[in-house]
Amino acid sequence: TGPYHRQQYMFRMLEGKAKSFDAFTHNPLGRRIPQIISQFVMGKGVVAEFSDPRAQQLWDEFAKFNRIGTSRGGIQRGASRLRTWCMMQSVDGESMFQFVETPQMLQVKCIDTATVLDIVSNPEDINEVYFYHQQYMGPYNMYPVPGIPTTHYIIRQLPAPEVEHIKLNCFDNEKRGRGDMYNVVGWLKRLRDLIT
Repeated sequence: TGPYHRQQYMFRMLEGKAKSFDAFTHNPLGRRIPQIISQFVMGKGVVAEFSDPRAQQLWDEFAKFNRIGTSRGGIQRGASRLRTWCMMQSVDGESMFQFVETPQMLQVKCIDTATVLDIVSNPEDINEVYFYHQQYMGPYNMYPVPGIPTTHYIIRQLPAPEVEHIKLNCFDNEKRGRGDMYNVVGWLKRLRDLIT
């Protein structure tokens, strides 16, 4: 961490995300840890009930449109984005969501936190965020056709009011979170080496 307000250096933050993701995708115990946390937090699922029938209808439509998994008549447990978000947050240590107005209704977009290179805030108060600086190479299309780009390099600033940022395993004066996986990555490697 850096000397000012315990901020993580960017290369350390990205290294932590990469190692945690690697453990989640290549180690059976590393895979199970976020699943257990998600199962403990979510249980059999989340139900959102409102006393106002109009509010209930709006929420159910919103949850179904965004595949959140709390809609009473829509998404099955396995297809719930809420469960996926819970596991992603456990691995990454943070979640970022962008809320975008569409012709149908408000859409919730999950932002890859590794693409957000800086959270630009008031130096005296990191909770006063001005914008999120996002920069990354888009996916590469192997079989493009005319009119469809092969790839894009994206650089943009997302205004703070459009982003919901949730962070884990950090102090209040830290901008970025740390994954539940990050502190056990070394132990998972030692255990694998021992078994091998």
